[in-house]
Amino acid sequence: MWSFLLCLFYFSIFPLDCCELRFGHLSQTNAASGRETLNGLNIAINDFNTRLMNDNLNLFPYLINNNCTLYMNIAETASSNKLTITNGLEYASNFNNYNFSIPILFGMQYSSLSSLLSPLVEAFDLLHLSGSATSTFLTSYSNFYRSIIDDDIQSLSLIKLCKHFNWNNIGVIHMSSSYGNSLGKSLIEYGKEFNISVQTFTYIDGDDTTIYDVAESMKSSNLYIFILVIYENDWILLTQYLSSDTINMIGYPYYYIGTDSLFFKDTFVINPILNN
Repeated sequence: MWSFLLCLFYFSIFPLDCCELRFGHLSQTNAASGRETLNGLNIAINDFNTRLMNDNLNLFPYLINNNCTLYMNIAETASSNKLTITNGLEYASNFNNYNFSIPILFGMQYSSLSSLLSPLVEAFDLLHLSGSATSTFLTSYSNFYRSIIDDDIQSLSLIKLCKHFNWNNIGVIHMSSSYGNSLGKSLIEYGKEFNISVQTFTYIDGDDTTIYDVAESMKSSNLYIFILVIYENDWILLTQYLSSDTINMIGYPYYYIGTDSLFFKDTFVINPILNN
């Protein structure tokens, strides 16, 4: 939603002759973050256009006074590397054909996919705006902007939380990706600063074998506090393993701390184990 407001702010600063304001969005509706982002954008656009017709929105006077209307062009990536590059290239190379009003592409909730998109978009002198890609690696791209805190700030907050509760030995479960590796590394570094021992458990996104291996390693680690740098589908699978009779790590005395990748209502609504 904040990315959307930044887009409107851009329109207000750089007035355009055409008031059919169009922008492109690369979506990931197979992921909870992608579904909520797309839903939020649709609600915001419909709300803006409705308020425009009713003439009761004063936040962006230029847009209102010129009867501007917002439109969003959507390209689905299904969190695929190939579709992210293909659709990103299609948008960037045919920018004018889509009649986009501003040189900004929305999208890619995952940091790993944003890392693929940003250099491509940069090559066409466009801007990339994400509402949930947090990897500090992305700051190396001058064209990348986000409306969420980066992993460095998030990891410091998590370590301070653990310190507050005297949790001096913790585990971090993270996927092997730009996002997972970045946040995992940052948690280890801040852990050393606050004298907290951090043990990492790495898996491959969507891979049953490595997720099961992580569950077994967690059981043998004798740890009780775990930070989850994990996507919702992998978390569902991991909870199935953790709740098995052989591992049995759901419920007291085990605590699981979610990161930004799990702060979506779908994550808990579609997880039958957590629902129960």
